Amino acid sequence: MPPKQVVKTGGKKVSSSNAAKPPAATKQVAPRKPQSCTPSKTRGGATLTVGGKGVSKSTSKATAPKAKEVKTKSPTAKDEKKDVKKIWSKEDEMAKRIQTFYRRYRSKKLKLELKRKEEEYNNLMDKLQREAYIEMVKLEQERAEKERQREEERRRREREEAKRAKRMLEAAFDGEDREIRAILDEVLRLHDPSSPPALVARATHKMVECRDPHGNTPLSEAGAGGHCSTVQLLVELGADPNSKGQYGRTPLYRAAFGGYLEAVKMFLQNGADPRMVADDGATPMQVAANVEVEQVLKEWDVSTTEQLLVVVEQKRLRRVEEENRLRDQEEGEIKNLIDQAEKENSAMQKQLRKAHEELNKRISEHDEAIGVKPEVTLQAIHDAEDFLEQSKVSADRANQKLQEVKMKLRMKRSEYCQEEEKADMCDATINIKELDDVLLKDIGGKIKASGKWPMIVDPGKRAQLFLRYRDTNYLTACDPRHMTSESVRMAILGALRYGKFVVIDLLDIEDMWTVITQKFDDVYPGLLLDIMKKNILNEDRYIKLMRPGDSEDYLPKNFVTSHLDGFGFVVLSQLFTPPPDVAQLCYIIRIHIPVA
Repeated sequence: MPPKQVVKTGGKKVSSSNAAKPPAATKQVAPRKPQSCTPSKTRGGATLTVGGKGVSKSTSKATAPKAKEVKTKSPTAKDEKKDVKKIWSKEDEMAKRIQTFYRRYRSKKLKLELKRKEEEYNNLMDKLQREAYIEMVKLEQERAEKERQREEERRRREREEAKRAKRMLEAAFDGEDREIRAILDEVLRLHDPSSPPALVARATHKMVECRDPHGNTPLSEAGAGGHCSTVQLLVELGADPNSKGQYGRTPLYRAAFGGYLEAVKMFLQNGADPRMVADDGATPMQVAANVEVEQVLKEWDVSTTEQLLVVVEQKRLRRVEEENRLRDQEEGEIKNLIDQAEKENSAMQKQLRKAHEELNKRISEHDEAIGVKPEVTLQAIHDAEDFLEQSKVSADRANQKLQEVKMKLRMKRSEYCQEEEKADMCDATINIKELDDVLLKDIGGKIKASGKWPMIVDPGKRAQLFLRYRDTNYLTACDPRHMTSESVRMAILGALRYGKFVVIDLLDIEDMWTVITQKFDDVYPGLLLDIMKKNILNEDRYIKLMRPGDSEDYLPKNFVTSHLDGFGFVVLSQLFTPPPDVAQLCYIIRIHIPVA
């Protein structure tokens, strides 16, 4: 049987018997190599040839050589992506536009939401600021109203006191003993039954020793009127027989000048010193109006006067000692209350510190807690916060109680301040209209002669307004902007350079001088002491105020003597009684409050 012919059709081998069949029935085989035929299958040396439907077998033992197997890598997804070229379709473009518009919409909506929240926050802050400002204004108005009421009450008391003093002086001059006793009874009725005896005694003695605008006392007026009974009454009430009034004249001087013999004898028997001279250099004997008065003064034994003066001084010291004892006793009671309040306040402050420590401890435990439910640690934090708030309230109450007791002590001390003690601390009393002549121009040269810088005592704040709008370098002690070392330095340096006044306003705070000293020492140590001793006017001192960055106006050659002579330093206080440590360094000028 002849072998079947293989027909190539389109590169594919097909047997002749199947050549007439349609292509769908043909079976494709792999192309063979030209040099040899590769059998499709071998089994034990036999060769199977696939052709059409039949199978031919060859029993030949010769085997064809094996072809080398070539391993080819299967294409990966990454290689397929590289081979595939990305094509941007209309659907992709529309999806991009939709995403763009959506993102714009979301961003606008988010922006509007954030803007709304910001506006709500700003409105809330504005509301809170307005409410806080209103509350602050209300508190300030209440404080100002209380201050105004206290000032009105003080002025009212001063007016009534001035009226009583005027009545007292007139009654003494007219010899009306009954009126004098009635006035003293009025003074006693002004005080409550629970008022300290020392305070009542001081008020009575103050009325007995009141003065007119010329400095004359009721005893001096009684001597000028020649009323012996009035002289005796006032001396028994503690009046000083050797007080000087207008032109340095004593009560004995005025009685001798009027020629009242019995009054002169009464004064001599109660410790009046006939050796005292007036401003004109005359003694009571030299101005005696008649021979009888002159003879009594001439024959009077001065040794008796010395003994009587010792007795008078002993009475005065006993009175002062008794007043001080009663005052110390009352202050001691208040100090005991202060000690108790300080202990309570210290305990509350300690409790407050422990509360803060406890809260920080609970917060740390919450942050470091492992294997513990957060609700447990959070509850501990909330309990610590509640305890802290309670501790704050308790500490505030204890501190407020302490401040109230301290205020009570200050008020008690202010009640004991005599007008005479205040007058002793005062070098001059002027009205506000005279401030320019007395302070800035120093007419009469009293401030310069004292060797001190002036201190203005004005509770009415009129001097503050006056000096603020003058050509002065004004520094407020409580203003942080004014108390920087640079502000202090330039204020003093500029005043020295241009011959101006530096004004330090201590306001109504008692312990501001220590703060001022520290702020001035920040410029250079000992600056305030150099100013108070006027050493700052020396070149070796004010040159310490200069800095390399200063302008040419502050070169040492520009500091001329005429400008240095115009330099002034003024301390301004609203306290009616300034602190003694500051007052002793200054020339005290008190602004007189007119009494209607």
